[in-house]
Amino acid sequence: MPVLLCFEQDDSTKRDKLAAKLHLEVNNTLIAYKQLFVKFNVMKVFSSLLSNLLQLGKSGRTDDDDIMLERLLITIRNVLHVPSDSFEDEQFVNSLSSHDLLVLSIVEYGIADLLFYLSGSKDEEQHCLLSLEIILLIFRDFDSALLAVQNTSYGNDSKIDKELQEIKLKEDGIKQKKVQNEEHSTFSFWWNFCHSG
Repeated sequence: MPVLLCFEQDDSTKRDKLAAKLHLEVNNTLIAYKQLFVKFNVMKVFSSLLSNLLQLGKSGRTDDDDIMLERLLITIRNVLHVPSDSFEDEQFVNSLSSHDLLVLSIVEYGIADLLFYLSGSKDEEQHCLLSLEIILLIFRDFDSALLAVQNTSYGNDSKIDKELQEIKLKEDGIKQKKVQNEEHSTFSFWWNFCHSG
């Protein structure tokens, strides 16, 4: 759970030194957990667990499997929700923060692909909002203008456009052959029907 929900930022919290101290302790503990997730490659384990659970399919999973899947997603969301360490950001301006390293491990171990699957699959619609929330938290520190430029440059990639065009041509060819086979079988049926009697 985000620290801000436990310790609301109002005037009474600022005045109460004990609450401010507890807020800092909880926040520092969560930041340490986030760094440990990166250090011990926890996302690698989560990736294998998530992929095993998703391979079972909705009908093949038990209630315990569904609970496990949801708990894994909630844990990923909660770890991503931890704010970056301001001291770490100031000290290492040109290097990656623990949040950046966590995002890289999510992408590297295929959790991002699993999240995209969960957010778009009709079979997994009960996990859609949670996976979209995780995707939002992944992109929260990125500049929207930079993401838009990256998306535009990705869309102009000629290699990808060529591959998409080849796939479309293959699909069109398959459809044409199917239509020709149907027309031929219909024509031969009528030919045989009319000339048999």
